[in-house]
Amino acid sequence: MGCDSSILPRDRVRDAATFEIVGVVGDLAGPLHLRNGPKAYIGLYTCAVYRSIHLEIGKGIIKVVKGNPNCKLNLVPADIVANAHVLAAWSVGTKRCASPLVINCTATENLHVNFCECTRNIVQMANEFPLPRSFDQHTNLITVPYKYLYCIIAAYYHYLPAIVLDGMLRILGKKPRIYSLYRFLDSVMKSLNYFSFYTFEFERNNLEYLDKVIHPEDRKDLTLDFRDATFLGMALSFPEGSPFYDWKVDKKSEWERQRIKHKRHMLISCIQGMFLVICFSVAFRKSVELRSCFAVNDDQKEYTTRLKVARGRVKASLTRLENTADLKLKNEILIRLQSLEDLSKEIEKLDAELSVEDSEIVEFDDRYFSLKLKLQNKIDALNVSHSTTVENQNSSVVVQSNSNFRLPKLNIPVFSGKFENWMNFQDLFVSTVHSQISLSNSQKIQYLKGLLSDKPASLIKYIPLSNDSYEEAWEKLIDRYDKKKQIVHSLIKTFLKPI
Repeated sequence: MGCDSSILPRDRVRDAATFEIVGVVGDLAGPLHLRNGPKAYIGLYTCAVYRSIHLEIGKGIIKVVKGNPNCKLNLVPADIVANAHVLAAWSVGTKRCASPLVINCTATENLHVNFCECTRNIVQMANEFPLPRSFDQHTNLITVPYKYLYCIIAAYYHYLPAIVLDGMLRILGKKPRIYSLYRFLDSVMKSLNYFSFYTFEFERNNLEYLDKVIHPEDRKDLTLDFRDATFLGMALSFPEGSPFYDWKVDKKSEWERQRIKHKRHMLISCIQGMFLVICFSVAFRKSVELRSCFAVNDDQKEYTTRLKVARGRVKASLTRLENTADLKLKNEILIRLQSLEDLSKEIEKLDAELSVEDSEIVEFDDRYFSLKLKLQNKIDALNVSHSTTVENQNSSVVVQSNSNFRLPKLNIPVFSGKFENWMNFQDLFVSTVHSQISLSNSQKIQYLKGLLSDKPASLIKYIPLSNDSYEEAWEKLIDRYDKKKQIVHSLIKTFLKPI
């Protein structure tokens, strides 16, 4: 058997740290020239773990990884792979196996460990054999299978300290690189996500066959049996001859590096602690604001309920007045009128403290003016002679005023007591009558009475047509109808009313 010479794979012949040469490694040996002329090829595939994870775990950089905690990894010792190379070439050369020969160097049950067990052993190994140029003290690695939960935890353990430490490096005039390192590691892990979430099973028949054909005298040197090997046992013995564990590569001594790691760990813990304090203080402040808001709402609801109860008593009193409106004595009617005015003032005071949605002033005004007009008509009927005298006097005043000055007709809509029409009426009346200094107060009150109907007219019905009475009549209208809450409420009802 002959073989074309070639350069041996660098990863197979150089010294390497534990888990430095990892991943799915494929070796293709050949062509092998057999004695009878044909060529043979050997394909050898070895599945191992991820270097980017384990070295950075050992240095205390990675604290959170994204993966399935129960995902199993294939771990194969390097000497088993080397023995498989020799035995595969011997088997093909002696025609014990067909060519091409494919052998899967995969783990046995003891080395088919899950993700969490692997990382836990790596942390234990790093604690017993500290790596030079380490970044932080070693802690238990957090394995998170969920994307958004990983983003939250990684932001707390990785990116928050990285941003603060990079800021400190910028202040000291050094190049910030911690944040970019975490970004790079995340990009690497993103490409390996599929392999860190699923377990792969490989066929091992060819490897077991090679183990059976070994001569008993050669089994000591070329054995492929590693069923008794454990991951922790191998990991704890590897750092003794690895250059990555040689403290000559570190400018600091082991004791100084441990002290630096401790200080850095305390600094990172302080950064995370301050962040948690800020978060808890903000959350506490928000919770206090919410509780106070709920308390205010409860107090407001209770106060609104008391106002509604008081308003209900006023409405009940108004109902009793309506039921006793058929009185015939003038004094009793006057007493009822006074009680009605008191109820009106009380309901206005209560309604002013209620919201627009809870307001019932419009409905109350309808009942109020209807009852007041009814009682005033009864007084008019009982005092006909006095009313006639008053009307004659008022008529004489009007005739006298008209004889002196003929009032022009105004193009102003008559106000009937609807709140939605008040602002328009007020603006027109003020601009055309109230603010005109050329008109006397007696002329203004004539205009005012002529532009009112229904409830507003009954409100100033008994105010005489004189210079002194105009201000009184205008103030009564202002007090009754210039109420923004009732105006808004009426406008909303008008807008919501179906056409």
